[in-house]
Amino acid sequence: MNITSKLIESPLDLLEADIIDIQRCSPFPNSAKALQACYSGLERAAYLTIIEINDFWDAPEREDWSGWKHSSNHDKIGEQLWNWLWWKCSDIIKSLSFGDSPDFLGEFCNGSWFSGDIGKVSPLAFMLTAGGRFRANDLWVSILDDGARQVIIEPVYNVSAWRQKSMLDRIGA
Repeated sequence: MNITSKLIESPLDLLEADIIDIQRCSPFPNSAKALQACYSGLERAAYLTIIEINDFWDAPEREDWSGWKHSSNHDKIGEQLWNWLWWKCSDIIKSLSFGDSPDFLGEFCNGSWFSGDIGKVSPLAFMLTAGGRFRANDLWVSILDDGARQVIIEPVYNVSAWRQKSMLDRIGA
């Protein structure tokens, strides 16, 4: 397993992590604005960690997988993520479910949340999920390269409260 981590200091950090599909920029006017919106509030406020997973497909199959229908091979990767997370992290995970935007959502035993997408996420889905309610110790997780690479974004403070305060300051409230 190979792990690299860095403080997010530029929109390029998100771009280089290759987790956001900036081609799907609607409702933003262009991909640059979409990337900037995703980055807003994360500057020097969140860490980006890339983990190369060697044993993702080694997790034993579980009988409690409820199924999930999604595009491409996302459903198969989702099932394997279910197997892998319960295999590796069952002592710290309280719940895990699958849906759309985000593809998965879970709660840690300490009350923190994690959510994420398999493959690249649209800027809007990232903003509404990660940027919209990020608290310290919550995680965004992107599952890439058929599970072999996981990109984790972890804020060091409550980003959603910062965004709310910033908006109220702008309107003079």
